[in-house]
Amino acid sequence: MSQLTEQIQLFEKLILDLAISKLDKLIELGHMPGGHNGPYYDPETPVRNTAHWTTIFAYCYKKTADEKYLNAVKTCAKYLLSKKARPMGATFYCRTNPKKDFSNGTIGQAWAIEGLVAAYKATKQQIYLETAREVFLLHPFDEKYNLWKVVNVDGSIREFDMTFNHQLWFAASGTILLAELPDPEIKRQCQLFFDALPKKMLRTYNSGLIKHAVRNSETLKEKLKNILDWSTNKLRALKSGKDLKYKENGYHLFNLYAFAIVKQHYGNIEFFKMDKFQKALSYCFSTPLHDALEKECRSRDINKMPKVTSDKINIYGYSYNAPGFELPYIAKVFNSELDDQSVLISQVIKNQLEYTFNQQQQSFNLQTEDQETLNARIYEYVRGLDY
Repeated sequence: MSQLTEQIQLFEKLILDLAISKLDKLIELGHMPGGHNGPYYDPETPVRNTAHWTTIFAYCYKKTADEKYLNAVKTCAKYLLSKKARPMGATFYCRTNPKKDFSNGTIGQAWAIEGLVAAYKATKQQIYLETAREVFLLHPFDEKYNLWKVVNVDGSIREFDMTFNHQLWFAASGTILLAELPDPEIKRQCQLFFDALPKKMLRTYNSGLIKHAVRNSETLKEKLKNILDWSTNKLRALKSGKDLKYKENGYHLFNLYAFAIVKQHYGNIEFFKMDKFQKALSYCFSTPLHDALEKECRSRDINKMPKVTSDKINIYGYSYNAPGFELPYIAKVFNSELDDQSVLISQVIKNQLEYTFNQQQQSFNLQTEDQETLNARIYEYVRGLDY
């Protein structure tokens, strides 16, 4: 038996053990505990983690046919449909920081949609799909910019969410929904977003590393403003010795994971054939990326993150975006386009366990700012088991 096979079996048992350990808390609260968005320390409502755990419990039910997991799915889904989760009947109430939107942009809604679809797949209750479709279509899609706007918890409209991975994950959640509930308008919007990726949306470095922000400009004025903003930020980075690459390395697999969701649920899109995407995919398995995830180097981070206490490794990597949960799924979905990556995947899974898993407490609570969220994010690994 190969080391990777042994690790997969270990993770399957670990997931079931972790799920069992959380059932009492779920019964007590009626939802899973919220975290604080890892190193960002934005207090979150239970929506995100409850949505993630819906996927985990649904997998456990499929794996074991044990009714306690089905009941757990129903409890999670009941919360997602509740007034507490959508207090004004519009978008999900995802975070409580008064300085930021309570819906957590498009990414908070994407996570909730994922949970609703997982609940449907386990229970076959159509209301979960209908709610997911309703929330998705609340978000105006601008065909000039090929981006979705943020919708507040009260239903009012904000500007675009200009973080690339937020837009990408919202599109990915649309494909997850489309796989269970075909909807021509959702499909149209997602396809327009995918069509715009190579020319307008996705920006990368020469290495293939994906840049964090969307730069989508149509008019000369907008282009000049982007150039000025870029120049200002570049000058600031040079003076300070800091840049965004520390953070972008921590998010690269998170981006490619969303592309893997798209491929699984929507199929191949034209962008997957292009050099820009192929370089981004190759970078997932590169030495520079994995060195950047394991090195401290926080002095390079342009974000201050003043509350972070554990930074011996990249604070956006194993302790938050969890390469050990994400890379196996990426490799599985894009297997036909890759050389054998089993040695690297085995090492990354090993790293995830060594860096963040506490054997005594059976929790991913080492070298992380947010164990509730990191434990919930094992749902990303679950998707690979269920692929």
